[in-house]
Amino acid sequence: MQIVSQTATKLVIQEKQPRISLIFGIIFLILSISVVLYCGQITKLECRRSNISSTLTVNNQGKCELIHERFWGTHTQTFPLGALQGAKMQEDGEGTTFQILLLTGSDQIAFTPYYSLGRENQEKIVEQINNFLQQPEREFLIVQHDDRPWSYVLGLILLVIAINSSHILEGIFTSRESWVFDISEGTIFSHQSRWGRATKVSEYPLLLQDIVKVAIEKQPNDDSRYRIVLCLKSGVTLPINPNYSSDINNLKSTCMGIVKFLQPVISSSAHYH
Repeated sequence: MQIVSQTATKLVIQEKQPRISLIFGIIFLILSISVVLYCGQITKLECRRSNISSTLTVNNQGKCELIHERFWGTHTQTFPLGALQGAKMQEDGEGTTFQILLLTGSDQIAFTPYYSLGRENQEKIVEQINNFLQQPEREFLIVQHDDRPWSYVLGLILLVIAINSSHILEGIFTSRESWVFDISEGTIFSHQSRWGRATKVSEYPLLLQDIVKVAIEKQPNDDSRYRIVLCLKSGVTLPINPNYSSDINNLKSTCMGIVKFLQPVISSSAHYH
């Protein structure tokens, strides 16, 4: 539990965000950066034919360069034009992303090291490569595939998820409980929220003067976990955080904050214990 807001008349305490929110945030941040850096690239295939023939005889003497342009630099793979026998496109198991393969005899060279979007453009590249190999009068072939737009969009989506991971996880998996001490009304009420909106409100028909002690209570049979309770004149104890926590320093700080806030209006016997 932690104090999230405080005025002269109102104190709001809320459950702390679970550490899993921070973990998920870091994971999605790493994914966002990885997608942009690894997939945000331009891939080019440049082939040049030597000894251009005016006949119909296929001449595939020359060289090809497969170029990957990324943020951290350019990588070029060179191979003989004669080794290139054709190109084909394959799709993933769901048929949503695609990859071009350069056929070199018994081997295959991936045009990009990953599957990507843009089926129409990749089909066009395959067609241009195969046509070039069958047209001996053509000297140059330059084709390229730009994966930057979709990688930037995906990276931005992952970044937004990373920034809002605590709110997203809260909405999907958990409902957070808040306690409000209202001096002006002299009441205490709690509410559970999901996606930042209250889903359940419980108002307790008691006056703040009914509180005689704010205490930290140990979990039975476990000396390492605690919770904050309000001890009432009636003998009832009202737990502020129903779930026990091992963060004793946080609980002590919150407990002392409650006592300090309520001290002017509750019974003189109220104290931190």
